[in-house]
Amino acid sequence: MDRDAVLDLMAEYDCIVLPSLVEGWSVAATEALLIGTPLIATDVGSAFELAEISEPVQIVPGIARDLNDITGTAFNRLLNEDHPDFHDRLALAMIKMIMQRDEMIQAAMKATERAHHLFSRERMSQRYIDVVSRV
Repeated sequence: MDRDAVLDLMAEYDCIVLPSLVEGWSVAATEALLIGTPLIATDVGSAFELAEISEPVQIVPGIARDLNDITGTAFNRLLNEDHPDFHDRLALAMIKMIMQRDEMIQAAMKATERAHHLFSRERMSQRYIDVVSRV
């Protein structure tokens, strides 16, 4: 699929779920905000910043409690273990999203203008220019 087709498909979703161990901010999360799709993300990366931009971003406590303890061995162990409590937290967030589907979609659509402003090419380019000019 080309990029436009992927975004069109994502725009049809009721919600995007991004259960991540160490990274919560991704291109997919940004795209969800830009196209007005509710999001369930774990409490890593910039998840809390996402929630400040769009009310229908549900933050779920992730698997790892302290990211400083994640070594290569610990990372593989965490990924290979079963985490029923984490699965329950994700399931509850999905149930909440389903029960409030229409309101969540409406609120996500309402937040797109702010997301477009924050993540516009012009704004990002200006920030890079500001950083480079300080050097």
